[in-house]
Amino acid sequence: MKLIYFIILPFLITGLTHCGDKENGKTDKECPDNLACTEIFVTVSVPLIFKNHSFEELARSETSLVSGNEIIFVNEFSINPGSVIQFAAIVNDMHLKKLKKEGSEVIFIIFDKNNKKIFEEKFIIGHDCCHVEKRSGPEEIIL
Repeated sequence: MKLIYFIILPFLITGLTHCGDKENGKTDKECPDNLACTEIFVTVSVPLIFKNHSFEELARSETSLVSGNEIIFVNEFSINPGSVIQFAAIVNDMHLKKLKKEGSEVIFIIFDKNNKKIFEEKFIIGHDCCHVEKRSGPEEIIL
């Protein structure tokens, strides 16, 4: 009987100690706990190029995870006086835990003041365990 305990016990201990936190698709192997990160706050953003629309027409943008259709970021547009180039924020470091390290597919949508979609594009956003990073997607948004 004791022999069975000695055979089963190592498997049981191994199984219990290697259970990762599967919440939001992350596992304990994805990022180490003792990682030292800089205190900068990173936002993945893309410059807006206006051809058929003006910045004043824009109301908000939404970023959603393709898997699960969860909206993870809503951004209200506001004019930055004196700025020559306007940017659209896609995600920032607050959303890191919702994204897979190797990259998660997100849909970025821009709405005008009449709540009409005027832009929709997929991006792949990942992270380096400290900060979000754009893996793929357009370098600029032409509106």
